[in-house]
Amino acid sequence: MIFTLGECHENCLFASGVYAQKFPERNDPKPTVFKRLLHQFEETGSVNFKKPITRKPVTEDEENVFRIIKKHNLYFHPYKIQLCQELYENYFENRTEFCMWVLDKVAENEKFCENVLFRDKCTFHNNGLVNRHNFRYHSDTDPHAYRVMKNQNRWSVNVWGGILG
Repeated sequence: MIFTLGECHENCLFASGVYAQKFPERNDPKPTVFKRLLHQFEETGSVNFKKPITRKPVTEDEENVFRIIKKHNLYFHPYKIQLCQELYENYFENRTEFCMWVLDKVAENEKFCENVLFRDKCTFHNNGLVNRHNFRYHSDTDPHAYRVMKNQNRWSVNVWGGILG
């Protein structure tokens, strides 16, 4: 390629066409390839591409986090993030109203709760965060961090449980 570029007096567009005619079985290199090759040859005297030396990527594993915290005398404690459901403004009023209703029923009949079926249902989705035990938020004070989860209902499993009385 570099000889073809020399034959074409460093005209990258023309060299691209000449190279394509000389070697029809190969992929046609674009003029920008010739331009980059010429620049590299002028700068280094070689056409061999050398991968630039880069820094090692920073890892976030637990060992490095604790090493950095200790090195800088930071007094951070790892806190777990709690998963919670997003609550809207009217939820507090609805729950308070329900609690008042139950208290009234218990005042009327002390055994009211024995005749109530306490139940709950939980849906587990395949795109939810399952293992949050290894996920920590490091801070000098408890941030009471939480993560609002959204799901797209790709598939799910419903689990239902109930307690009578």
